[in-house]
Amino acid sequence: LSGARRIGHGTRAAHDPSLLAKLAKEGVVLEVCPTSNEALGVVPSVAAHPVRGFLEAGVPCVVSSDDPTLFDTDLLREYVRLHREVGLSLAELGRMAGTGFEVAFTGPLEAGRDLRARLEVWREEALDWSAA
Repeated sequence: LSGARRIGHGTRAAHDPSLLAKLAKEGVVLEVCPTSNEALGVVPSVAAHPVRGFLEAGVPCVVSSDDPTLFDTDLLREYVRLHREVGLSLAELGRMAGTGFEVAFTGPLEAGRDLRARLEVWREEALDWSAA
């Protein structure tokens, strides 16, 4: 892993508990791409995607659409599929989105943290609004 911050896909890591533990310990983020993984036969279905196991092992994950034109998807559809087919909660998906802000290649790490802080404020406001 030597210095890796993010790894695209990483689905095969699900077969190696020691690797999952190392990814979690080092905070290496896996970019999950459910639709492309299904289309390419990496997973038999989105429902069978190992993302839940990654999260349970403490591995930070973000959602990616991989190649939206080729796979006829976008980021919103990826979140919806993870919610409906994998059963990830909105809170889990929200944490994944927040992680995305932190690890985006937007320049200094502080910029990503600022974006995540703004996301948290928006999320709290949305929760307050939905409870009313």
